[in-house]
Amino acid sequence: MLHRSEEVKLSLVKSLATRATRAASDLRKKNVCIFIEQFYANSAPEDILSIPAGDLLAASLSAWNHFQKRTPHKAQVRVFNPSRLPKGKCWCQRTW
Repeated sequence: MLHRSEEVKLSLVKSLATRATRAASDLRKKNVCIFIEQFYANSAPEDILSIPAGDLLAASLSAWNHFQKRTPHKAQVRVFNPSRLPKGKCWCQRTW
């Protein structure tokens, strides 16, 4: 039996996956849904339930997009500025 917080987390993740599939191309809908579910699968509920759903979706889609463009066997480092910016602005990101 799942704890209540785990049930809430699973519902949240399913909601994120659904939102992401609406924006994905038909060819990638299933893959992005699976990716987001796996991306948060091992996260503790207390680690993600306090984060706004939009931020969680943005983080997972950022990783998804990065993995789509990344060259295999080539290291890349991405750095994010975790400070919150005014609504509608993205976090600062740099990739090397």
